[in-house]
Amino acid sequence: MKAREREMEERYKQLELDNRSVQKKLEQQTNKNSELASVLIKFEERVKHKDKKLEEAATAEGALRREIDQRDNMIKQLEKTVVERENRLYQVTSQMEEMKRVQEMVAKLMSK
Repeated sequence: MKAREREMEERYKQLELDNRSVQKKLEQQTNKNSELASVLIKFEERVKHKDKKLEEAATAEGALRREIDQRDNMIKQLEKTVVERENRLYQVTSQMEEMKRVQEMVAKLMSK
């Protein structure tokens, strides 16, 4: 009976040692998990921050594209206006030359 009690006590002590060992491993794993969770949270925050910056950049790019389109349209309109004015200037110049020729012809006829 004593041998059996000793055996049970040894078994109990071994179970306690095993339990402590498992508890220590559990605590270590819990700490490791906490550290990993902290790293993951920081990483997620950085990703969110970068996503926000990307969204802001996309918004700014859209605004710049609209501004470029507006300026392109303005340039096209100004080019059209320049062409129209050049055409009008050519017409006026042609009319003035024609008037000058007519004046010269009238002057010749008047001098005869």
